[in-house]
Amino acid sequence: MKQAGLNSEMLNAQIAENIPYTKYVEKEIKVEEATDEEIQKYYDQVAKQAKTSGQKVQKLEEMKPQIKEQLEQQKKQEKLVKHVEELQKNAKVDIKI
Repeated sequence: MKQAGLNSEMLNAQIAENIPYTKYVEKEIKVEEATDEEIQKYYDQVAKQAKTSGQKVQKLEEMKPQIKEQLEQQKKQEKLVKHVEELQKNAKVDIKI
């Protein structure tokens, strides 16, 4: 915490602010599970990059849970961006001075 410049009070405040956001996203933004085809495609890209740079390539079975989680997070982020854009588009804001 000290390395991040936070004390326990600041961390608690950030967590408290994040809880409603997290609950809203979980409720409003539903994503489909990553398909085996999507996972395979992503794995192929990662494996190709690893081979090109001379790194060892893990087996798909070892990486599958991580890839699945990453793809689903990516889908959620994309849906969230679209959702926010739609909310902004439909928002009516009155500025009163």
